[in-house]
Amino acid sequence: MDIVDVTTIIDINMTEFMGFLGYVEVLSTDKRLPRLVIRLRLKPAREAFMILKNLWEEDQLRMGAMAKVLH
Repeated sequence: MDIVDVTTIIDINMTEFMGFLGYVEVLSTDKRLPRLVIRLRLKPAREAFMILKNLWEEDQLRMGAMAKVLH
């Protein structure tokens, strides 16, 4: 199983193929898994992309808020 720590994520993208497949790509600073590609049917791919993107964005906001508190 591939596990990526959300704090190491650099970017998340999604591409569609032929109108029925979706590829969710997760780029991270983790040397063990710098690029993870998830291939799913289009609807589940869109759902997974939105969940991952929202989780990542929430983490970014939290990290930004923590940085402001520490300074």
